[in-house]
Amino acid sequence: MTRRKYLLFLTLGVAFILRAGLAVGIQHELDSQPGRDFLISGDSDGYWELARKIANGEEFAVHHPPRHIMRMPGFPAILALSILTFEENLFRARLVLAAIGTLACGLCYLLGKELFDRQVGLIAAGIAAISPLATAFSPLVLSETAFAAALIGSLIISAKLIHTGYGQSMNSKGAWLAVASGIAISVACYIRPSWILAGPMLCAALVMFGANRKQAMIRAFLILAAMAVTFSPWVIRNYRVCGHIVATTLWVGPSLYDGLNAEADGTSNMEFFDRDQLMTSMSEFEVDRTYRSRAWQFSTENPIRVIQLALIKAGLYWKPWPSFSVANNAFLEWTVTAICTLFFVPMLVFAFIGCWEFRSRPGACLLALLPILYFGAIHSLFVGSLRYRLPAEYPLYVLSAAGLSHWYPLKSPQ
Repeated sequence: MTRRKYLLFLTLGVAFILRAGLAVGIQHELDSQPGRDFLISGDSDGYWELARKIANGEEFAVHHPPRHIMRMPGFPAILALSILTFEENLFRARLVLAAIGTLACGLCYLLGKELFDRQVGLIAAGIAAISPLATAFSPLVLSETAFAAALIGSLIISAKLIHTGYGQSMNSKGAWLAVASGIAISVACYIRPSWILAGPMLCAALVMFGANRKQAMIRAFLILAAMAVTFSPWVIRNYRVCGHIVATTLWVGPSLYDGLNAEADGTSNMEFFDRDQLMTSMSEFEVDRTYRSRAWQFSTENPIRVIQLALIKAGLYWKPWPSFSVANNAFLEWTVTAICTLFFVPMLVFAFIGCWEFRSRPGACLLALLPILYFGAIHSLFVGSLRYRLPAEYPLYVLSAAGLSHWYPLKSPQ
């Protein structure tokens, strides 16, 4: 085994041990509290309920009245595989998620190698392996870590596509990479639909900056066609359920109104949904459209407040530490805050150093930086939270690794 492979496997081993150890601690803590299954209830309960229904072949719906198109099926399907393999054992499901978190660290290596070099990839994998937030979220029954892995996978294939040259005739490698890129982006969207604009953005970049306009347009068409085909089972299913074409979910309207209403403060507070009880008199599609309309009406009537909220949400999104409180344990809160801040802020600084030092390779820098800026822009409209930044931190670690590698050059492992 070469030194490089040894270091990579050692890094991934450390990543899994940290995540599995945390899974043990979380499960032990929850077992001591009868009736409590999740650290963060709400979303976790919903994902687990949907996973159980997939595993049991039941209707894909949650809550009462039932919401059939509230969640994308990707993450519940991952949990369903765990249920089918290990039964309804939450601890083993957490270990599966810890393994996915470890996979995300390995994918950071591949992305770093593709965008820069192997040394950057190794450092990026190491940063991801010990990241406090990435480690903490891995064993939680939440979609952030699985989405991060799928997101990085789509970036790796997109980077390979961008690096594939243009010839006199359309080469099969470029065509297959375009198809694979469209599929990979769609797979990520099956976990989190907010990544859906990545496909059109990649197509626009290929057409605008491609050396051969005709071939770039063909590749762009193949990306969009692959996305359409990959999304088609979900779109067809949604049409059968609600009678309308829905590419992602019918939870966009309530989520948008959550961030744009008279009571909004930048954080998520869905009390209005239970208070309004629109599901008792409207279809799921009508509820979605009603809340979209209310959100845009609020925006047009209160443009200054919308700007204020956007700034508040940006602050919540970029805040280095999580917003939480622990009763009678201020020391724990300060400890977590200090650890997260002392980790994230230097990584952000090194990411800027990486951008500067590798400014001659703007495409590589932009691809690593794009997700965290992309989700920051999206959540200036919806609600702000560190949770929405977390998946995009993994590509950012690649840029941080580039800055570290250039600032403190190491002997490249063989």
